[in-house]
Amino acid sequence: MTKSIDLNTLASHEPLLKSAGPAAPERDAALWQADLAARFAARRAGRLSNLLAQVLETRLKNLASAIEAVAWPEACGPLAVARLAVPEDSLAGYLTAEARSADAAMPYDRLASRGFSPGRSAPVPAGSYALTLGLGRERETVQLDVAKGDTAREVLAGLAEAVNAARLPVEARVLTQTSPGLRLPGSTGRGDLLVLSVNEARSTEELSVRDASGHLAQALGLATLPPARGPAALRRYELVGSSPAKPTTYVSRDFDPGAVTDLAAGTYTVTVTRGSESREVAVPVSAGQTWTEVLATLESRLNSSQEMARAERAQVERPYYDPRLADMVSRRRVELSVTAAPARPGERLRLSEDASSSPDGVTGLLSRLGLTATATPGVDGRLTVNGDTFVRSPGNFERDAGRLAMDLEQAFGDRRTLTVESLSQALPQALQAVFTAYGELTGLLGQDAELFGQELAASFTTPAADISTELAGDGITVLAQGRAVRFDPWRFLTALAADPEGLRARLLGADGLLSAWGASARRALAAGAKSLLAPASAFTARLGRAEAALANDLSALLLDLLG
Repeated sequence: MTKSIDLNTLASHEPLLKSAGPAAPERDAALWQADLAARFAARRAGRLSNLLAQVLETRLKNLASAIEAVAWPEACGPLAVARLAVPEDSLAGYLTAEARSADAAMPYDRLASRGFSPGRSAPVPAGSYALTLGLGRERETVQLDVAKGDTAREVLAGLAEAVNAARLPVEARVLTQTSPGLRLPGSTGRGDLLVLSVNEARSTEELSVRDASGHLAQALGLATLPPARGPAALRRYELVGSSPAKPTTYVSRDFDPGAVTDLAAGTYTVTVTRGSESREVAVPVSAGQTWTEVLATLESRLNSSQEMARAERAQVERPYYDPRLADMVSRRRVELSVTAAPARPGERLRLSEDASSSPDGVTGLLSRLGLTATATPGVDGRLTVNGDTFVRSPGNFERDAGRLAMDLEQAFGDRRTLTVESLSQALPQALQAVFTAYGELTGLLGQDAELFGQELAASFTTPAADISTELAGDGITVLAQGRAVRFDPWRFLTALAADPEGLRARLLGADGLLSAWGASARRALAAGAKSLLAPASAFTARLGRAEAALANDLSALLLDLLG
């Protein structure tokens, strides 16, 4: 049986397919196309805006980094021997360095004994000996008992221990070197040596040692190491910063400044300890005193009775949630911090008390104030230089007999580089990098000025134009209303030799050119590159010109290819 098939399958749905009206006129299609084109243009403008913001941010960062990399010497001296410490860019914010002349060098190691062969007997007979350490106008005597059968190394180690237990900030250590100057530049000893050192951050005064009883210093041959001579060596240093030095710090709980204390009246005794040094501090508390008065008394007594730590009160604002206002509010509180004074490596501050000796025999002042736990434990500074690790507290380090001084600010685990270079080469190169980065930034801002905020370019070009006359004789010529700078290294070095302080002020002083540029770059970066661009309409208008320029470039390329 053959069945017929109705090919007009849509016939039963005719009401659904009937036109709702006459066909749309051609102008509606044109409007639709215009709307679509506008949407695509907006997207292209958005992409152009994002790309331009990225380029602007990069060039602002390049300028700021170049300015931060300009290391100006504390004292120039003769340019032929002047040096400059140049850390690589990745060391910014982690380590600062300064190359010094020989007369300004401050070595860490000050005195050294002669060398003693391992196992050699003591150079002095058994008995008691006393040596007087002198640091500037301060004097302190240390004692050492030498037993029968002691070796020279045992005498050196015992004397080092006595020196390190003294009050003066003198550090002592025993080292062994197989040839003169190998581990201690300037020393002539071979074998075991006693070295006495002073951290520059603690004292820059001259260190001396003399015999007070017996002839131990004479027998050891303790003598001042020879001073640095000539300029700092031109060399490369590979650095790894394990840890910056940090002092031990105690921070109390915060209290209502006007609230009356609930401490028992009487005298409390606080013990301050650092290394082998210890001091008891009496703190009286009267009935009816406020917490502010109690903390003020403790601050005053700590600061006036010992030098191992400094105490400081502070008014702080503490946020808390107020259910009545259903919002966060703040209230004024008072707290006390106690920070260790600079100490030798390994020495830590400790606050303690015997609660049984308090007025009520139970409650300690430190425990009640919340000063029984260390908020931030002290840490020694550790810096590895060309494979050798040095430990310092505070965290400043020196090499090259004190002609290179470095301060470690933050730890970094990877190897980074610092070089000591000739000032006459390094400083012009650093400035040329600044002016190159500046030209790239102003070139971007001037190429399509309508795409940027009106005040952005002026924040850089105006300072340049304003100071152009003052810089005219310094080898720094400002061009094109401040949009470009031409740099003459030879004229710059001539001006530097004639007036180093004045030139530094014109570039890096409060009103200096590089200071103004750096401040403008930081403000722009803080605001965000996107916020520095013109409205979207400016980018939409720019699309036509960009596409026309691209078409012209493409046509020229095709003509070149076709001959």
